[in-house]
Amino acid sequence: MKIFRQNTLLLGAITILALWLLGCFRVRTPEPPDTAGASWTPPTSPDILLSNFGIALQSANVQNYARCFSEQYYKFTPTPFWQNGHENIWQNWGINDEKTYFNNVKTDIKAGSVIILKLNDPLFQNLSADSVNYTATYQLEVPLKDTMERNFFRGKIILKMKLNPAGNVWEIAEWQDLEIHPDSAWSRLKINYIQ
Repeated sequence: MKIFRQNTLLLGAITILALWLLGCFRVRTPEPPDTAGASWTPPTSPDILLSNFGIALQSANVQNYARCFSEQYYKFTPTPFWQNGHENIWQNWGINDEKTYFNNVKTDIKAGSVIILKLNDPLFQNLSADSVNYTATYQLEVPLKDTMERNFFRGKIILKMKLNPAGNVWEIAEWQDLEIHPDSAWSRLKINYIQ
């Protein structure tokens, strides 16, 4: 009888311990997937790359924005107006600078607002089977919280896009910004938000 009681107590203790351990290992509700890749289509053509670029801007998606640029070749050339006196900023401008400036812009956008990019008079020029130049005039509206900051930018964009053979995808290798109206080019936004 004593052995039976000891076994019952031992079995009860093991059962309580097992139930307690099961409570420690509850299956949690899965979290939604990371949306960083949302609205991204593998850019198997220059048109798809431009679409990804526009969607990344509109949704202020820093990761997808950075994915548009070639890690190997990317170079940005600002307007001459913004080049002068800021050579040290532009000299080694790369993808990390693009991410930093765009992330800073993202944190300064009015809640519930979106960036609007309009590209007009587009022109594609084939340089080779794996390289294309794209030229367009742009209108960029950035709804910034600070109403004293300029939020409308206009100019001309020249993008040299290259086919990356590693993934058979197109990337922006070079970006040249040209001014149409004084002091209103995209370069101004970049320099204001990189510092």
